[in-house]
Amino acid sequence: MSHFSKHKNIFWFVLSFVLTLFFIRGILLLFKGAHDINNLESYNIHHFLIGAFLLIVVIIVWLCTAINTPTVILAGIGSALVVDEIVYFVVLTQGSYELYMGPASLWGAVIMAGIVLLITGAGYYTTKKR
Repeated sequence: MSHFSKHKNIFWFVLSFVLTLFFIRGILLLFKGAHDINNLESYNIHHFLIGAFLLIVVIIVWLCTAINTPTVILAGIGSALVVDEIVYFVVLTQGSYELYMGPASLWGAVIMAGIVLLITGAGYYTTKKR
């Protein structure tokens, strides 16, 4: 993979990752009832599960074909959906909307996102030197 391709992939991953985090938090902050869209009949489908499903699809596509821009964007979106709820599931297990929108969940998502972006940047710069 050329340096330009890696740079392009990192750009699209980071952009889709960050925009998805802002979008999901913004929608849930602006529209208090928006968390009800997770409900499918009596099941509560968190965006964590949607993100995990997207990541599984992306991995399968990457195994069968090549890495391309649409799958990199889907990987960014899926990763953001998973990262946004990791702290919510691990620390705030009561599952209320108030806890999800509270400072612990928000700062946890910011810290987890920072870790993902640092790892992404470190991976890019280590491969760049080769």
